[in-house]
Amino acid sequence: MPSPSSTEPTSTTEPPADAVLLDLDGTLVDTVYLHVRTWSAAFAEVLDRPVPEWRIHACIGLPGDRLIRRVLGEVPEEEVRDRLSRGHRERFLAAAEEGLRPTRGALELLHDLDDRGVPHVVATAAGSEEREALMAALGDPDIAVTDADDLPGGKPDSTVMHAAAAQLDVDASHIRMLGDAPWDGHSARAAGLSFVAVRTGGFGDDALRGAGASMVFDDPADCLGVL
Repeated sequence: MPSPSSTEPTSTTEPPADAVLLDLDGTLVDTVYLHVRTWSAAFAEVLDRPVPEWRIHACIGLPGDRLIRRVLGEVPEEEVRDRLSRGHRERFLAAAEEGLRPTRGALELLHDLDDRGVPHVVATAAGSEEREALMAALGDPDIAVTDADDLPGGKPDSTVMHAAAAQLDVDASHIRMLGDAPWDGHSARAAGLSFVAVRTGGFGDDALRGAGASMVFDDPADCLGVL
């Protein structure tokens, strides 16, 4: 993983896209390690045993059921899955009430896209309650959002990406998706979008490039004028 001081993209900057699709959770709002902690607490409570946090981190960005299955390597009973998801959601929302922070440059990036007239929407795997908390952290900007409550499926499926891209009324090949996790890249590519990554999710460049990232930046601040 690159040093925290790295601010340069790992490839030649490409011309700006015609439209931009933005991941919310972990990309525009600094939440990844809060998710790790709250999932970890839920696993410990429900299963009465700890789960290695690196396993949880590797799955952050997936919908709850898929995260649970990948972390545990099995599909637990529905009642257990429900308790785990509820335990995570309640802890996350309680922590969100104390305040979430935008990632560095997130607000400036939204203003930059507005100023340049670049169409942009948000696509997130979060449910409506989590989405509201995340958007509040950004000051509730006037931007279209497609979330997990709108459509079935979730990352790495492309359903949400297709729906969000459809709002842009731009050919998919001219849309650039900004995300922080490999799952974002897999979803973007499945929808025919190009993928640009930020390191705010804590994933290394190899993982992000392996998911199709053409450029990798530290955070949204380093994407100004690029997307």
